[in-house]
Amino acid sequence: MALVSDEDSWAEGERIFEIGTTAQWLYLLMEGSVDLYDRSTDGRRPELSKDFLVGEVNPGEPFGISALLGPHKLMASAVASKPSRGIRMDARRLNQMMAAEPELGVIVLLELAKAIFERLRYARVQLAAARA
Repeated sequence: MALVSDEDSWAEGERIFEIGTTAQWLYLLMEGSVDLYDRSTDGRRPELSKDFLVGEVNPGEPFGISALLGPHKLMASAVASKPSRGIRMDARRLNQMMAAEPELGVIVLLELAKAIFERLRYARVQLAAARA
C-alpha cells in the first residue's frame, strides 16, 4: 500500500476536507485527533448553516471512507482538533489494487466496516443524549 500512500500532517484547526466534495483520498490517522462535522442548512435561507460534531477519529482509525465507497462524495468535513499526522492514500489506485488482489480488498473493507459501525454507535449515543 506504500505505492499509493503519502504522509501528511495537519495543524490544529486545519480543515482536511469539506463535506459534499469529491472524495479522492482515504486517510489513516497516525497521531493526533480529527473531528468530523456534518452541516445543517436552513432550506429557506441556505446562507444560514451550522456545523455539528458527529464523530472523532483517533490514531489507527481511517477517515474519508467515502473515497472507496460510491458515490464518492464526502459525508462530513474533517478538522484536526490538535496537531495531527496521518497517511493519505489515493483511493482510485487503492481500488485498482484491491480489484487485482481480492484478499487485500477483504482486509481493507473489513477495517472500513469496523470504522463505520463505530461512527454509527457514536451517532446513537449522541441521539440518546439529546433526547434525555
